Amino acid sequence: MASKNKRFSLKEVQLKDCLIYLFFLFVLQLETCPLNGQALQKKELEEKDYRLWAETFIDKFSSDGRWTSYSLQYENNRDTLFIRNITDTGKTFNIPMGYNSCITSDQYFYAQTKDSLSFIDLSNGQQKSISNVSSYQYNEQYNLIILLKANAGKEKSLLIQSPDGRIIKSVEHATQFSLCPKNKWLIVSTCSSGSCKLILINLKDKSEKQIASGSNHFTEFSWDPHGRAVAFYSLSPDRKINSIFMYRNDLKRLFEFNSGVPQGLPEGAEIVSSPPDKILISEDLQRVFFHIRKRKSDKLSKSYSQPEVWNTNDKLVYSYAYIGEIPSETLKIMMWEPNKGRSIEVSTDELPEVFFTGNQKYAILSNKLQYEPQFTLYAPRDYYLLNLATMQRKKILSRFSSYYEYLTASPDGRYLAYFKDGNWWTYNIIKDLHTNLTQNLQTVFNGKVHTLVSNSAFGQAGWSSSNTEILLYDQFDIWAVRFDGSKARRLTHGREKEIKFRFGCDPGSALLNSTYGSLNHEVYDLTKEIILNARGADEKTGFFLWKENIGEKPIVYEDAYIDQLKYSFSGKKFLYRIQKFSLPPGLVIQQEDLRQSTIFQSNAQHSNYHWGNNELVTFENSKHQKLKGVLYYPALYDPTKKYPMIVHVYENQSKNLHLYSIPTLKNETGFNPAVFTSKGYFFFLPDIIIEDENQGLSSLDCAESGVKKILSMNIVNPEGVGLMGHSFGGYESAFIANRSSLFKTAVVSGAITDLGRFYLTVNWKTGRPDIWRFQGDQWNMNNKDPFNYPDVYNRNSPVAYINSLKIPLLTWSGRADTQVDWQQTVEYHMALRRLGKKNVMLLYPNEGHGLAIPSNQEDLTHRVLQWFDYFLKEEKISGWIDNAMN
Repeated sequence: MASKNKRFSLKEVQLKDCLIYLFFLFVLQLETCPLNGQALQKKELEEKDYRLWAETFIDKFSSDGRWTSYSLQYENNRDTLFIRNITDTGKTFNIPMGYNSCITSDQYFYAQTKDSLSFIDLSNGQQKSISNVSSYQYNEQYNLIILLKANAGKEKSLLIQSPDGRIIKSVEHATQFSLCPKNKWLIVSTCSSGSCKLILINLKDKSEKQIASGSNHFTEFSWDPHGRAVAFYSLSPDRKINSIFMYRNDLKRLFEFNSGVPQGLPEGAEIVSSPPDKILISEDLQRVFFHIRKRKSDKLSKSYSQPEVWNTNDKLVYSYAYIGEIPSETLKIMMWEPNKGRSIEVSTDELPEVFFTGNQKYAILSNKLQYEPQFTLYAPRDYYLLNLATMQRKKILSRFSSYYEYLTASPDGRYLAYFKDGNWWTYNIIKDLHTNLTQNLQTVFNGKVHTLVSNSAFGQAGWSSSNTEILLYDQFDIWAVRFDGSKARRLTHGREKEIKFRFGCDPGSALLNSTYGSLNHEVYDLTKEIILNARGADEKTGFFLWKENIGEKPIVYEDAYIDQLKYSFSGKKFLYRIQKFSLPPGLVIQQEDLRQSTIFQSNAQHSNYHWGNNELVTFENSKHQKLKGVLYYPALYDPTKKYPMIVHVYENQSKNLHLYSIPTLKNETGFNPAVFTSKGYFFFLPDIIIEDENQGLSSLDCAESGVKKILSMNIVNPEGVGLMGHSFGGYESAFIANRSSLFKTAVVSGAITDLGRFYLTVNWKTGRPDIWRFQGDQWNMNNKDPFNYPDVYNRNSPVAYINSLKIPLLTWSGRADTQVDWQQTVEYHMALRRLGKKNVMLLYPNEGHGLAIPSNQEDLTHRVLQWFDYFLKEEKISGWIDNAMN
């Protein structure tokens, strides 16, 4: 939301900031400092103080390493974007509610707000704003700002200006524009009085050329990767796509594909836009790909009085098929060859799924329904290679996994890579040759990777820019393996130090993107320095700089959570964010010689309050498997006292060791370490190893082993230990509460309590049956169903042990939860009611799996705290609990 407050001038902002600074400097110190001059006295954290906290995110880092922008985001949506000089001056400016920023080469800072474009001259702080700007882009090559601005009426103008605001060129009646990502071209569409034009502008000399005109709008521009051609749609007045165009800049020629001509689309089909996919131009500019769809049948127009017909032999269950698209109406891909005037449907009803090789000379076809009905998340299928020049195809893989990361294409179009039976393979397209790349390497390439998934590949890291090697991950290291398997080299040395190395400057960001179903991995030049992110078994994190023949050397690697690394090549500086549970996120600038300085420390008020600490705890379960857990200490901890403790269960939670916790009542599941520790609780997050066919008992074993380790430290009151968990953690909490004597009470939410019943439920949001969750996911039963193996399901179901429950439970669910059937919470409540057990159930209307409505989030957090206070602290002051217990 944009701020509706008055906009202040720079002088007003500086005066206001100065007054605020003086207030904090003098007034607060007078309030909290004793007269003898001792250090500031810290305060206890109260709920009214939570509004002071903000999350911090790095935004941009200038190429010369002099300026950085970052945002502070508050829960009341009063967000602010700051730009700061990281040299000795420390000058800082801000744009309230700013986003989509850039720092120009001549030191101007631009950012959009709700309906304006603001910019600051960083040399003197002068700030200006351009109103009614809907979009803008920065062209670094010619140092130009291109923006689309609404005029007095509904019409817009495109302005090309220098960063200081001087207008160089304008185009009236503009509707859209697109900046070529690689060179000097800008394309602009205009429309006025029913006449539309498309203009190509040379940003070097500002000359322009009209390349298309007509009564239809031109829209959705897509450039080839090298900027040699651009493709786009034309829209009729009723918003239908009637033509596709491609303009070849090298030939100065416009090609048109008209959907209405006889040699155009298949009968009954129409061209459709399908974001995020755009029109795709092949590497050699010979082919253009786009989406079509058969005009829909009226599949949902049947009267509600007519029955749904569900057949056990249908490929998909009725709900899944009809919430999604039926095969004949799914998107198909057309290929248009402008030079030949030919168009061909690449995907068909028989093989509707398609992705392309890196050079777009071949397509890989499949049918996800081929082996349905089946009961796994990713159904196997056969894959076919289609030569787009001859349209000949051949099968290359049979009954192969459909998991999208397990089959990829090399950027040069010569190879496919796939993961099968624990090994990585390549397929040489020209030679029709399959090669096992990793069978002789002394490591494994699959294991525990994803949360609540038992086993999968550690992943493909990318490709070498030399087009000779595929880059692969094992548990710790990165490998480079030649496409033909003749040579492999381990690039990093993480296994010896138990440090996991991965490519990328931000461990929390995804490097993967896809185009028309083809996964686009990064390409790395292994002759140059590469930045790696790292995480140790001891939960240290940081970044390393890797260089060929030398290996990895640390940039920063500490007992903290470090992310959002940015590097200034010309300034030779690193910028990153660092945080701990007891230290709010700060922004650190680091020189290449490793000298560091903190340029911004968020949430300065943190130091005014008592705050807990945390530590990594190690323990073993009954099978002597080594486990970790995070133990949070209460604020104002006194080692001479014993405190109550809340245990939160899920799976691997030790990775959260160094994450700072913003205190807030707005929590989706009522779970917040900063809030709980401020209320005088120990808070424990044990890791849990989930065993196939033994999910309940393995969770019980790990949780009890962890709690016993903490109790042995003699810091927790053994009569004041509570348990909580949500979703799969809710299932674990319900199971553990029935079987353990270590807990005084438990909070169970969004939980599955009857596995046999869950096996037969449908997720009504997707229409998909939940059976797949028992085939390799968190409830993996190794193909055992509840009909032939009822004991496996019963021994892992909380409801089977409900008669053993001896502690009061708080249970809750959202009544609109489609991920986990909320009726299971109701049924569990009814069982507890029938057995005379103590339980309060909360059902939140219009809420899903996690609570999204702020008032409900606050209500839940309050109730969870009151519940634990009642049973773990004996603070029996909540009437709603009294009513249930008495």
